[in-house]
Amino acid sequence: ENLNAFSSSILSGASTVETTANKIHNVWYNCIMSKSDSETDPYTKNKLGGFHSDFNTALRNYFSSDEYISSVASINASTDTISIIYQDLQNPPEEFANTYDVVDDLYESYLSFTTLATSPSGSLQEYTSNFNVLDAEILSLYKKLDALIPEE
Repeated sequence: ENLNAFSSSILSGASTVETTANKIHNVWYNCIMSKSDSETDPYTKNKLGGFHSDFNTALRNYFSSDEYISSVASINASTDTISIIYQDLQNPPEEFANTYDVVDDLYESYLSFTTLATSPSGSLQEYTSNFNVLDAEILSLYKKLDALIPEE
């Protein structure tokens, strides 16, 4: 039961992180490239309709938006729930030792993934690379865990 709760919570939380991190990327990229997009224009463009000369202004605009603040609150709530379930999964029975190794790896990857949405850093290229690596890693570990969870 705890494995299923952990697995579904990770998937849900990672989905929110993915959406938020994608928006950060798009605001960042679109401001640098002066690319119009109805989703990012409120953050990347100034009152005169031109693009901000500094992408940090666009990112600050997004980070102060209700949308971003709500997303971070949701990510933090999911992380709290996942952490509680993760603690309940400590000291597994011997037959679940291999499963716990995957749980541990998935938990660590998820925490790193959340940082992309809650405390982005580095260059756009580094951010994009880290996102791609962690997104793929989480999906792979999720599938591995799903295969290890016994059918009810």
